[in-house]
Amino acid sequence: MIFNKSLAIESLIISFLVLVVGVIWQVGQRIIQGYAATKKFVPDIVKSYETTDYLQHKVSFGYIQSSFGWRTLLFMIAGFFAIALIYYMVRLLTSRML
Repeated sequence: MIFNKSLAIESLIISFLVLVVGVIWQVGQRIIQGYAATKKFVPDIVKSYETTDYLQHKVSFGYIQSSFGWRTLLFMIAGFFAIALIYYMVRLLTSRML
């Protein structure tokens, strides 16, 4: 099997574009959901003045784990190379069939 350098570069570019579109889609989806939740929110002003107790009575200790960690980065890199490899193999096989 001969390594096609231009096809490999094309595969990496296509894989990068697919990854960028996926990330933009996820971020855009979160922005739209947040916007919709903000537009639908109607505060109950009368109910808020029934009590003057605004502070919590319990204290919690801990940390908030970010959803973007090393596992997410590892899966993104693995997905990047998997998409590039699949694209490369499909293009290589279709070019041989033609």
